[in-house]
Amino acid sequence: MNKEHSEAFILEIDKVLAPSGFKFIKSRGVWERKVGKVDVEWFHLNFGLTVLNPSFGVKYKDIEKVLPREMRCIGGVSRMLSSITGNSYTDAISPIAFAYMVKQLLPIELEKLRDRKRVIESLKSEDVKVWPVFSYSTRIRLLPLLLSKTSPNEAIKYMAYFESELRTRAQLIPNYDAFKGYLLKHLKA
Repeated sequence: MNKEHSEAFILEIDKVLAPSGFKFIKSRGVWERKVGKVDVEWFHLNFGLTVLNPSFGVKYKDIEKVLPREMRCIGGVSRMLSSITGNSYTDAISPIAFAYMVKQLLPIELEKLRDRKRVIESLKSEDVKVWPVFSYSTRIRLLPLLLSKTSPNEAIKYMAYFESELRTRAQLIPNYDAFKGYLLKHLKA
């Protein structure tokens, strides 16, 4: 997508997000805003040659702080806008129409991602389509981290399940054994 066209999308998105407190961070191409004491919502536009790949999510700052820096492989949830709407987005869409759609959908979808009970239930599902994360490796780390806040015993149960049944599919570094060891130490289990 040419620079002029991508800047039109950025301008229109900024018009709908800035009034609700989002700040555009140009160096990363992302809009962010803090919600409450621990959540940071974000919206990102990734431009291809003719395609827009919008994604959004919530960083859980308290979850990020649970593990030491070298273990912080995950600290929030994210979705692609296309997974919500079922549509793909190209440079043929009007920047104004696209921004209007984002204005209508984003608050609802971000609220769902801030609802940690709902996120936990989604991550427990075997249906990949409902996970609010982009990878299996992220799922098997985030679910125990979220559960560690409310149900440490259930967090331990899920770590054991993931470790014994599904560990070979995890590709994040550090490996799952190291992650599990740090979290168990944090839980004093």
